[in-house]
Amino acid sequence: MVEKINDIKKEKRKLVTLIITKDDPRKLRDVLLSIENNNLLSKSEILILDNSNKNKNRLKNSKLALRLKKNKIIYINKIHWEKIKEIFCSKIKERKISNILKNIELGTRDWDTHNARNAGATLCSLLYKYSDIILSLDDDMIIPKNFYLNTNKVNYPRG
Repeated sequence: MVEKINDIKKEKRKLVTLIITKDDPRKLRDVLLSIENNNLLSKSEILILDNSNKNKNRLKNSKLALRLKKNKIIYINKIHWEKIKEIFCSKIKERKISNILKNIELGTRDWDTHNARNAGATLCSLLYKYSDIILSLDDDMIIPKNFYLNTNKVNYPRG
């Protein structure tokens, strides 16, 4: 028990920024620049979930993801997601959960924001187990330079 408490104290509180983007590299560029110019978010880890259905846009978005030097960035597109799903579904024994995961598609031509958000939530729970806050942004959201999260006063949603 004491070891667990000491491990928790040693761990730094983490902020992860999840960006969901689709088919407009200019929007991704703008949101990444706004993150880079913000003191709080410029230190966060970033997960970019590319929901693009065009290869040229996925290529441009992956190049933009490599551009930021300060942040630890993970870039996932439709092709990566299919491989992740395949591996994850092979490890899951419950068929119902496996079927739900198989139906989450990225890069379709339809309006599929819900699929992207579900994929983002799944990936964040796998990759950032000990993160305190995950800030989910669409690619058309620009963060103000003076944006700040007071982590002492973040309340969980109630209903």
